[in-house]
Amino acid sequence: MGKFMNYKNTLLGIMLALSLLPTKSFSESISNNDNSQNFKLYISGQYKPGVPRFNNFSAKETNVKTQKLLGLLSGTSRKIDKYKDFSNTYIPDFQDSSTGFGAAVGYMSYKGIRFELESSYEEFQVNIHDNCEGTTEPCRYFALARSVGRRGWPEQNNYTVMKNTGLSMTSVMFNGCYNILSNKLEISPYVCIGIGGDFIDFFDATHIKLAYQGKLGISYSLLPDVTLFVDGYYHRIVNNQFKNLNVLQPVQLKYEPKITSAVATMDVTYFGGEVGIRFIFNS
Repeated sequence: MGKFMNYKNTLLGIMLALSLLPTKSFSESISNNDNSQNFKLYISGQYKPGVPRFNNFSAKETNVKTQKLLGLLSGTSRKIDKYKDFSNTYIPDFQDSSTGFGAAVGYMSYKGIRFELESSYEEFQVNIHDNCEGTTEPCRYFALARSVGRRGWPEQNNYTVMKNTGLSMTSVMFNGCYNILSNKLEISPYVCIGIGGDFIDFFDATHIKLAYQGKLGISYSLLPDVTLFVDGYYHRIVNNQFKNLNVLQPVQLKYEPKITSAVATMDVTYFGGEVGIRFIFNS
C-alpha cells in the first residue's frame, strides 16, 4: 500500500506540473492568426484496469550458469534455506490490475486531431492461489539452482533465491489521437497511438523501458466542455531484459562467486479498458 501511495502522489505531482505549463503564451500566439479557435486545451482522468500477458520468463545469475528455476513448495513450514523444499519448475503467475488509473493533458483541434501527454499507473501482484498457503507466501520464492540433484532438488549449498514481489509501472506516454467522425457530433469513435517510457518496479529494482501503446474507443459529449469516454488499449514494453537484480543467499555457497546478482527476461504486455472524463477549456 505504501508503494501504491508513493506512485499515486508522484502521478498527481506530474499532472499538477503539467497543468501549470505556460499555455497562456501558446494561446496568445494562436489568437494572432485566423486559426484562433482551432485548438483547445483539455485535461482528462481515467480508471484503467489491465490484464497481463507476461510470457517467456527466465532468470539466471549474472556470471554463473543456472541449470533450473525451482519453486518453493507450498506449506507453512517451508523455508528457503532448506534445499529439499524446492521442487518443480517455477512459472510466475500474475493477477489482473484493478488499481490502474491515469491522467492526461493535451490540445485538440476541430479537425479531430488531439495530442496529449499521459501518465498512468498499473500494478500486477503475484497470484496467491490455493497452493500458496503459508505466512511466507511460498509461491513468491524460487531457487536459481546452479546444479540439480537426481531427485529434482537443487544441490545443497549450490543455489541462490529470488523473491517475486510483483510488477508495477508508471508510464509517461505521448499520444496522437484522431476522432474518426466530426467533433461536433455527440458520439464519436477515436483511435490513438502513443510512445514513451515506463518506470518498472520488478524484483525490488526500478528499470526504465521504452514502450508503445494503441487505443480504440468512443467519446460522448455530455456538455459542450465535458466529454465522457471509454476505450480499449494495448500496451507493450520494447526491451524484455531486467539486469542487476538482487538475489537472496539463504545458504553459504559452496562455489565461487559467492556474491552475485541476477538477470531476468520477460515479455511485458498488457491490455484492458479505460473509462474516463475529459474537461475542455477554450484557448
